[in-house]
Amino acid sequence: IYCVQQRNGGELMMELLMGRAGSGKTTAILRRIASRESSGKRQILIVPELASHEYERMLAEQTGNTGSRFAEVLTFRRIANRVFSEAGGLADTVLTPAGRLLVLYEAARRASDALTVYGGATRKPDILRDLLRVLDEMKCSCVSAEDMLRAAEEAEGHLSDKLRDLGEIAMVYDTMTEEQLPDPRDQLTRVAERLPDSTLFEHTEVYLDRFDSFNKQELEILAYLLRQKIPVTVAL
Repeated sequence: IYCVQQRNGGELMMELLMGRAGSGKTTAILRRIASRESSGKRQILIVPELASHEYERMLAEQTGNTGSRFAEVLTFRRIANRVFSEAGGLADTVLTPAGRLLVLYEAARRASDALTVYGGATRKPDILRDLLRVLDEMKCSCVSAEDMLRAAEEAEGHLSDKLRDLGEIAMVYDTMTEEQLPDPRDQLTRVAERLPDSTLFEHTEVYLDRFDSFNKQELEILAYLLRQKIPVTVAL
């Protein structure tokens, strides 16, 4: 395992544990968490959604089933629930997958007069599903409708037309979700905005493991932790 540390003066801000699969990164993190029981700081291990139960079992084994007193395993979805339960917003109803598709259909219909490439999207369910995947990517990457319209001005030809259409549809879609039910894909963006109103990460040390990459929404949450000088260890 290779270890790279980033410090602010003498204070450790971020540590990267790098090594190939099976080199012991996870074991190193779990042992470090177990050794911090008397540190006075709560230990938070963030992992992907599908790995949470596996890591809860491993953490319990490493800490002798006493880890829940000072450590816990969270996912970004669990972080959202905890932040919203404390800072407000947990009871908000969000669009279902079918509801998102219906709102997108209506957004494309309302924007149809301004569309060049996707003017017939409302008549083709496959195109609507493709557009929804593009919206998902935009939201996870924190790319706004305005960003797409600006990109369209800088591009040329068919690409410019596609970007402009996507921006127009996204703008109407966002307006509709703000007026009606919010889009669940905006949840992590809202988490980053509400973290200052939450005490979830106060007096903590944070670890991240098993991630192949982070989207922009997740990086905004990690950036907040670093701005608050919360020690963060990431296994890569």
